[in-house]
Amino acid sequence: MKIKKSQLIKLIRESLGGNRLLLERKTDEVYRKFADFMYNEIALEAKNTMMIGGICVSRFDWDAPDNPSSKALTLIREAKYYHKGANKDYPGLFFQMPAKSDKEFYYNLFKKYQGYIQGLEDVIFDNDRSTFRYFLSQFTISIVAFSDSGDAAGTMNSSGDLQIYYNPAFDPNWYEKRGRPPPPSFTYASLIYVAEHQSNNLLEKGQPMQEFVVKNADDVRRVFEHEITHYVNAIRAGGRDMRSKGGMDQFDIQKQAYVDSTEEIQARLIPGQNLFLRQHAVNMDNQGMPQYLTLKGEMLRDIKKGDRQSFILKFIKHYYVAGKGERYSYDNHSEANKQRLMNRSYEFLQEVQQSQEYENFIKNNYDKLPNYSEFDPPLPDFDEEEPEYPDFGEEGPPLPDFD
Repeated sequence: MKIKKSQLIKLIRESLGGNRLLLERKTDEVYRKFADFMYNEIALEAKNTMMIGGICVSRFDWDAPDNPSSKALTLIREAKYYHKGANKDYPGLFFQMPAKSDKEFYYNLFKKYQGYIQGLEDVIFDNDRSTFRYFLSQFTISIVAFSDSGDAAGTMNSSGDLQIYYNPAFDPNWYEKRGRPPPPSFTYASLIYVAEHQSNNLLEKGQPMQEFVVKNADDVRRVFEHEITHYVNAIRAGGRDMRSKGGMDQFDIQKQAYVDSTEEIQARLIPGQNLFLRQHAVNMDNQGMPQYLTLKGEMLRDIKKGDRQSFILKFIKHYYVAGKGERYSYDNHSEANKQRLMNRSYEFLQEVQQSQEYENFIKNNYDKLPNYSEFDPPLPDFDEEEPEYPDFGEEGPPLPDFD
């Protein structure tokens, strides 16, 4: 992956000559804050904010689910269609928001949202709580324990229906053939418990949603944020499906138009930025002493040294692509989108450079710390004296006195 120095210089000059990049950077920040709000206040608080619309605990429920809501019934049919019915053998949970008529609930939720974006322009709802209520009341989450790839996957439509798929019994050969490391073990204890015990009581407490989201936090959160970015764009477009160039090909994951869709690019950038911001810059030992710089710390030091190119390259490779393979690499984008990726990465660099975290990083002066790839922990001291053990001879230790 190569970025020409002349391109970077041109980009910096453009950023100094206008406010376009500043406006885009502020928009990205609102997107990230909304993703945080949806994850923290909806997904992690599902037992307080969402209702159970439907439950499929056995292979037969997919054809005849037990008393689902009309919304859940539609979602169940869509989930069946997504994998041509193959997911019938797996449990599925369907959650939906309260009715739109519950104004007090949504207006209180809107106040929480405003707290997340405090000081920023509300580019999503334009500070209109009625618009917020309209779109949030449509939001649903479906969790289905099935995925062709064995990796976390998701879909999101313009009506606010989020579906998260994952196959708990993934095939490690799938990853080996593609040169990718297998994901961390996903815990499906809650879903499988529901499937085995058909426990509506457990569902009523909201535990399956919480356990699934929390225990599988890294991958699920990334999928969640990716799909929420699509929903933000749908909201801003008034619910329209076609929001970027590429025609129907942009929705076909096998096509280059999908890789180069500006909609998909943004949906990969927002989770990448959020992941970077959540990480620590310095790894500490058990005594709280700094050991080495993480990848993030290394990138902060790049900014300090004025090496903008290194920061941009690392951000695209490790956060934008984030293990998705060469198909989504910088080099596999069109020339226009290569420039777009550079622009957005540079905007993010500027935001990081102005942050309190970066200011603290500079104050602490970690220049002498090694990078994470260079850290070599000291070997244990093998010269310590061996403890003395009593010699009981051939008879062994005396038996205890049971009297």
